[in-house]
Parts: sequence; C-alpha cells; structure tokens
Amino acid sequence: MFAKSKSDSIKRSRAERSSSSSSTDEGKPKLKKRISVLAHNPNKFTSIVESSKNMAASEDTGVTLASLNSKLDRNFTSISATEQAVHTLNETVNNISDTLEFTLQELEDVKSENRRLKKTVDENVTTIQELEITVAEQGESLLDLHWRSMRDNLLFFNIPEHEDEQKKQDGTAILLKGFLNKEMKIPSEEIIANIAFDRVHRIGKKREPGANPRPIVAKFNPYKGKVIVLGHAKNLRGSKFGVSEQYPQEIQQRRKLLLPIMRQKREAGAKVKLVGDKLYINGERYQQPASQSSGDGKRNGLTAEDDGPNILPLNRDFKHSDIITLKDNSYQAHAVSSRFEVNRALLALRAEKNVSKASNTVIAYRVADGDSDVQGYNDDGEAPAGKRLLDMMEKENFEDMCIFVTIWAGKIKPGLGRFGTIVSLGRGVAETV
Repeated sequence: MFAKSKSDSIKRSRAERSSSSSSTDEGKPKLKKRISVLAHNPNKFTSIVESSKNMAASEDTGVTLASLNSKLDRNFTSISATEQAVHTLNETVNNISDTLEFTLQELEDVKSENRRLKKTVDENVTTIQELEITVAEQGESLLDLHWRSMRDNLLFFNIPEHEDEQKKQDGTAILLKGFLNKEMKIPSEEIIANIAFDRVHRIGKKREPGANPRPIVAKFNPYKGKVIVLGHAKNLRGSKFGVSEQYPQEIQQRRKLLLPIMRQKREAGAKVKLVGDKLYINGERYQQPASQSSGDGKRNGLTAEDDGPNILPLNRDFKHSDIITLKDNSYQAHAVSSRFEVNRALLALRAEKNVSKASNTVIAYRVADGDSDVQGYNDDGEAPAGKRLLDMMEKENFEDMCIFVTIWAGKIKPGLGRFGTIVSLGRGVAETV
C-alpha cells in the first residue's frame, strides 16, 4: 500500500515538470515577437517607460496625499480646539463685561448715595449750627433771668463768723446790720427805717477754724436798701472788708475780662462805667475781646488802640503748638502759666504777628484765687469749643494757666471734628508749660 502511494507521487511530480516546460516553450515565441515590435517602434517603448514612471509617481503622490490628509486632520483638530478655547474666552469676556457693568452701576449707586448722605450731613450741620445759635440765645435769655433774680442781692466779704450766729434766729441778719452800722457808717435809724432783708445767709460749706470767713449774701427788700448800702461802700476802702453785687458765674467771668480794660482806660483819663457785663467808655459801649466771628480772615478781638506799648510782659513766655490745617482751616494752641488777668495775656499773645491775623481765638483759663479757683472760657463764636477746653483743663487738673487756640478760617466750612482738634492741641501745649 505504501509503495503504491509513493509511486503515484513521483508520477505527479514528473507530469508537473513536463507541463511547466511545455508552457515555457510556448511563451518564448510571444516574448520574442514583443521585443521585435518594440525594437522597430521605439516611441511605444518610451511611452511604456513613461507610463511606468507615472504609475510610480502616482504611488508616491498617494503616499504624500495620505500624509497631508493626516496633517490636515491634526490641524483641523487643533483648529477645533482653538475655536472652543476662543468660544470659552468670549464667554468669559462677556461674563466679565456683565460683571463690570454691574460693578459700575453699583459704584454709581454708591456715589449717588454718598452725594445724598453728604447733602444730609450738610443739612444736619446747618441744623446743628442753627440749634447752637438758638441754644446760645436761650442761654443768654436764661442768664438774663438768672441775673435779674439776683438784682436785689449784695455779697459781703471777710465778715468774721461767730459761734452764736447759727444758734440765733436771724443771727446772720443781725450780724450784718451791725456790720452796716459799725463798718459802713450807716446810721441806725436809717437801717431801721429803710433796710430790710428777705433772706441773709452764708455761702458754701462751713470752713475750718482760721480759714477765711464765708461770704454773706443778702437779698434786700425793698430795693432801695441795696442802693443805700452801695452808696456807703466807699467807707470800706482801705479795710479788709468788701461788698459787691451778686452776678451769675458767666457774667462774673465776663466782668473779669473787662476789669483790666476798665482800669487801663481810667488811667488814660477816660470816663468808664461797668454795668453788669457791659463796659462803657466815654458813654460808648466797649465791645468785648474776640466778639466777632466773620471767618473772612480779618482781625478778630481787641481794637488797634488796645494793642501797643501799654501791653505788659507776662511772667513766662508762651508755649506754642504746631499749626494744624484741616479742610483749609488752620489751628494753633498757646499756653502760659500766669496769674495775670486773662485779657492781659490775650493782649500779649496777639502782639505776635501771625496770631494777630487769626479770625477766632478760643479761650479757657483756671487761676487759683485763695481757697478757690477762678476759671472761665470764651468760645469766640466757636461754641462749645471754649467749654470743652475748660472741661479738659478741669479733668487734667491744669491750674494757674491760660490756654488759647487761634483759628485761621479758610474758604471751606469746618466740620464738627474741629472741636476735638482744638481740645487735643490745647492739652498738648498745656503739658509743656
């Protein structure tokens, strides 16, 4: 079986070689014929060669186009990504633009609100200033009423206190009548006939033995009794005793400012008269120092005739603060430790060239006077700056000192914050005295 299969395989192999040889022999005449044709027709050969080259080139072009297509695909992908990024950026810009418009609108709203608030503040400041004027006017009215309630009163000073004075009914009144007769030389019959009291008492708490006696205040009824007593006041000259009308504290402070001027004018030969808080010189009312507050840069306060060679030197030089400028308004504080009259210190201060041009001068002072303090202030149209300055002096216990704050007014209206500046400058310069 195996031998027969092998014999069949050999037979098939021989047959295949015989067939291949026969086919080759058949193709040879055709090839020779084609070569012969080409040899006699070279143009056709060239055409075939060119066709072959074109086919090869076509194959290279295909490869190139494929490469370009690949690059184009990548570029298209990149362009798509860029377009997406641009789209996103546009959305972002639009969002920012919307936000900016909203912010600008909010800013405009804030500006509008600020303008409204500023207008309200200006109106409130105007209202406050009007109220300050009203309060000041009402204060003057109340002060006048207070003064009128004292018009029948007299104060008596340095009359010794006695132990039995408080034990007896009307003991102080009896003591005072004895004083009127013995020291003021008022006849007894005139005292009995014309002098009577509604009330007589000592002022203040009882003092330690050896201290100055408390003043006596007496309210006369009728009023002519007061006139009689004042007519005999000249009899106390050269003694330790004294008598004067009673005034509210504010009027008393104003009188203290006017007394040096009254003495100065009297020594110069003028006819002077001090009535309450009003000084008359040769029949004309004298305007108190720092009585104007025009804010136009003109000199404020004493007249030119009050400055000059009659100014007396202080016992110590002034201390000055730096000049502070706020909203076109300038402020400077000055302080001096002195027992001279406040008005004299003010005259000395205003002798300085730059201070003489100030539009306002706020004053506060505290000077020890025996067992008590003499103190006061002048707002000079800047209420309540003087009161705040005096409150600061009391709080910080600044004594025997005058503080002045000069103001050079500008074109811009100052705000309420100026009062804090005035007090701060005053405190700072007082600490250097």
